[in-house]
Formats: sequence, C-alpha cells, structure tokens
Amino acid sequence: MLAPVSLSAGTSSDEYRRRARKLRARHANDLVALHQALSELAQQTNQLATLQPKAEGPAGAFAQLVSQELDGPVLRYSKRQQLLREADRRGIGRFEANLIIAAVQHQTDRPARAAKEASDGNYWRAGLAACAVQGLIFLAMYLLLFT
Repeated sequence: MLAPVSLSAGTSSDEYRRRARKLRARHANDLVALHQALSELAQQTNQLATLQPKAEGPAGAFAQLVSQELDGPVLRYSKRQQLLREADRRGIGRFEANLIIAAVQHQTDRPARAAKEASDGNYWRAGLAACAVQGLIFLAMYLLLFT
C-alpha cells in the first residue's frame, strides 16, 4: 500500500508528516483504512529510526562495547575500569567515556524504571483508597454519635 520510506536523520519527522498528510487526504472518508495506513507508516518510520546508528565514529563503537559489557542495567566496577582504559586507547577522554557509559546505562534502565514507577503508582492509589475508607468510617461514626 505504501512506498518504502527512506528517511535521513534530519528530515525524518518532516517526511513522516508529509506522508501522513497525503494519507489523510487519500483516506479522508474511510477511517479504518486511514488508521491502518497511518499505523503502517508509523511502524515503518520506527523501524528505520531504530536501524539508523545513533552515533558514529569512536564514540558509537565505544557505546556498543559498553552495552555488551552491561549486566542488565548494572556495569561492574572492574568492567568500568576496563572500558575506561579502552576509551583512552581509542582516544576518548575519561569525561566523555563516563558520559557515554551513563547514557548507555540510562537507555538500558528505562524499562526497569517504567515498571518501578508503575508499581509506585499502585501503592499511591492503595494508600489513597485506604484514607478514603477511613474518612468514610470517621464520618459515619460522627453522624451516629452527634446527630
């Protein structure tokens, strides 16, 4: 249905919007077809975005090396020291190497943080529900005793 998408890094969002406008004009009266076409376009765009390298040169190669050394979101101290020596060997300064390591760890840690935030929200809701029940009990006791 759609022609293959070829997006460069700078114009990906512009190209996506242009193609989405064309699809909206083509499928203006058929919402099901419009939804399917826009979903397909979004999927193609996301696949191309993930296929494109995020960084090039020594920093990108070092980031890939860091991601291979991670144990989940954790980087062992001994591995960090080895990576810092490797970064120095590749001509990457210690500060920049630490930034790359932190960025890779941050990307890896996202799913774990999202799950933790979701569970924290559940605790908050449970606490709010308990307070509401206690308030209703207090109100009922007050009305029974003082009215």
